[in-house]
Amino acid sequence: RLYAPRMFIQQILLDPTETVRNISESISYVKDLGFPFILGIFYDMNREDLDAVMMEAYKQEVAGYGKHVWFFAGNEVENNVLGRSFRKGSELQLAYKGSGFLGVGGEYTKQYEQFQSSLKEMKESPKILEFVKSILPNH
Repeated sequence: RLYAPRMFIQQILLDPTETVRNISESISYVKDLGFPFILGIFYDMNREDLDAVMMEAYKQEVAGYGKHVWFFAGNEVENNVLGRSFRKGSELQLAYKGSGFLGVGGEYTKQYEQFQSSLKEMKESPKILEFVKSILPNH
């Protein structure tokens, strides 16, 4: 857990490639925390996996009911959501309704791109990936 003045942040490791159960457990944990604002930082998550996360959030009433606001960050998330057409009133449309994106622009764009590149390199190193997984909470 990380603390900032008047702010509480909880990290949850979510790997949709492991199992659907991992998604369900992670969303259940988000629900139990009771936070109204959720920042999902999803790097290299494809559209199907992101939809699976949001559908589970909808199923557990953590998205789509007006009680929670999801913000997304990550190199592919914006491409996987913006410009898409959703059937009005569908569970998927409701799950994404009211969500937003956080990104980096302006003078920090170059540094952010370098940061993303470094993260991708780290992700491709099994040794570094195992270390990062070992220090993150397992929920």
